[in-house]
Amino acid sequence: MPDELKITDINPRRFTPQEKKRKRYLKDRRNNYSENDKSSRKAIKFRKKWVNKSYRSNVNNKLRNNNDLDLDNSVKSVRKKDWKKSPDIPLIDYVKIQLKHRKERIDGKKLRNKIQLANSLRNLE
Repeated sequence: MPDELKITDINPRRFTPQEKKRKRYLKDRRNNYSENDKSSRKAIKFRKKWVNKSYRSNVNNKLRNNNDLDLDNSVKSVRKKDWKKSPDIPLIDYVKIQLKHRKERIDGKKLRNKIQLANSLRNLE
């Protein structure tokens, strides 16, 4: 048996918590289209199923309704509906977007409060 393995050979370097967090922010991904992650898992399956089902249905309708001898061209004319899942974005980008939206909400609320205060002061005069 060769030299005994040491712990340092298996894991030569340990990462600090800050490094781990940075790596996770870059590696983890979130959906970009503002849909609940649980419902999007079901919706993706549904949409893929819908594309294929509608294609099969259209082909069958063409075959049933078309008595021409040129069935091959009529079936080839049927196109699949276009649907692609939008790619997920890195978690760091998602967090930046969330923070930006939060800041906009807070700024908007402050502005509404100032306007409301100004209107109530005008009403008092």
